Amino acid sequence: MFKKPIKIKSNNQAKGSERKSIKDLFCKNFPSIPEAEANSLFNNKKEPLTCIKILTHDNETIIVYCIQKVPMFFCLQEKVLPTIYLLWKMPDLIPNFTTRTDVMRFISSGADLMLPGVVTPGVQSGLSKYGQVQQGCPVYINFSTNRAAVAVGVASQSSFDMERAGGKGKCVNIYHFFGDHLCTIDGNNKPLPQLGPPEWLILKSYNTDFPKLVSSEQEITPQDSNTLNSVPEST
Repeated sequence: MFKKPIKIKSNNQAKGSERKSIKDLFCKNFPSIPEAEANSLFNNKKEPLTCIKILTHDNETIIVYCIQKVPMFFCLQEKVLPTIYLLWKMPDLIPNFTTRTDVMRFISSGADLMLPGVVTPGVQSGLSKYGQVQQGCPVYINFSTNRAAVAVGVASQSSFDMERAGGKGKCVNIYHFFGDHLCTIDGNNKPLPQLGPPEWLILKSYNTDFPKLVSSEQEITPQDSNTLNSVPEST
């Protein structure tokens, strides 16, 4: 969506009442956000909040909300989506899918994220393979080596349907990605921060992630070892 150049139609700073309305719009669409985080984002009046109306290459009109000139979220066809910049600050705002770094070249070329490109938790993790998302809900994409958002879009199908698809088909319809023209709306392209790998990919402890094959009560004794190592003579 923002892969090709965009045109700015208007750029206005929000006043006091408008600022509250924008905050209410944000909280309505992201009800899971803690009140303290919402206040820290919107209540500092020393940080200017601007509303930028842009026209995409496909002639779609989009409203982008910026704080201190940094795009934070945007409205598109009655959808409200966060930018990668906001997700760097609030990585738990919406669900995410993880992919490999080499998939980014396809995303940057305008491709959506396909199910074969998704890195999923192993069975031993106890986590759902594709999370708990509904079709059309906002999601973002990160790397297996870095949980920082690199693309934002909506789920192409529900988690249940993804499971049934057997690893084939589309996962995320992508609207915005790292390095696109929305990222440089203020004239700058910020570097990708290093937030560490997704939590489910972090090795917590050797004993937890690699449990013993037998319990302590069932550990092999020296006598058992001799029995296992003995080989009957051939007749």
